[in-house]
Amino acid sequence: MLSKWVPGGIQWSIALLGLMEKFEVRKDSGESCSRFGFGWDAVGYSESSVSITSVVSGNSESVLNSNLDSSLFVGLRSQIHRKEMGIYLSSPKTDKFSEDGENDKLRYGLSSMQGWRATMEDAHAAILDLDDNTSFLGVYDGHGGKVVSKFCAKYLHQQVLSDEAYAAGDVGTSLQKAFFRMDEMMQGQRGWRELAILGDKINKFSGMIEGFIWSPRSGDSANRPDAWAFEEGPHSDFTGPNSGSTACVAVIRHNQLFVANAGDSRCVISRKGQAYNLSRDHKPDLEAERERILKAGGFIHAGRVNGSLNLARAI
Repeated sequence: MLSKWVPGGIQWSIALLGLMEKFEVRKDSGESCSRFGFGWDAVGYSESSVSITSVVSGNSESVLNSNLDSSLFVGLRSQIHRKEMGIYLSSPKTDKFSEDGENDKLRYGLSSMQGWRATMEDAHAAILDLDDNTSFLGVYDGHGGKVVSKFCAKYLHQQVLSDEAYAAGDVGTSLQKAFFRMDEMMQGQRGWRELAILGDKINKFSGMIEGFIWSPRSGDSANRPDAWAFEEGPHSDFTGPNSGSTACVAVIRHNQLFVANAGDSRCVISRKGQAYNLSRDHKPDLEAERERILKAGGFIHAGRVNGSLNLARAI
């Protein structure tokens, strides 16, 4: 296995699939959870299996990746107060949404459950044919609401695919740029409208969004190949959503596996029943994260950034 630094706040790793017997990325919280698995037949192996999920859990060291000391600090979301983070039901919703799929290279299965949260805040993406040789799978653990996780599930893989670095074969750089691009897109006028739709806060008949009017123009850029490149620019009254999301994604291209993460959703590889981390949780109590948070003007109380969020980075 090969691990590599990626400046900018996410991590990625490469592994030859022929060396792997089982791969896992887990995300499973007691509040809402999304469980995700996939498998493929690797060259020289008859039945290599893979499962992907994410896990909101402790601070164990990654055997592959080191924490990245960078300026990425999009996860503070100081507007999210604990009262917004703590909206629970009187009893959990245990209904599960499950699906599976496959192509000629791999198969996947997933299941999600809302749990105690008032709404389902997590999302996923399973794109088996991102292109002829590539599959993309991701789990997004939302906090403070559902809109950012749904936004990432809808657009992050599209940004990876459309990036010049991806076309040149540099999957790691395209993942890094796609993570940053999510914040840029959500702060623009089109992102503002899209978040309203994803949050079910737009009246499609009147165009009213929480007191603002959406008046799409004829010949809008939505029909262009890369519509986001032609959006109107930053919204004068909107600095971004009040919620956020982790991101834990896996890209399988030819015989290589790339993993990228932001937040505390974790990617794990299992070999002969032994689990090894492919990513490292971004937690406020890690020394490098703590120093970066304090330098940015934040504080840590009870293991939470600004007394609210228990992860140090997010989208």
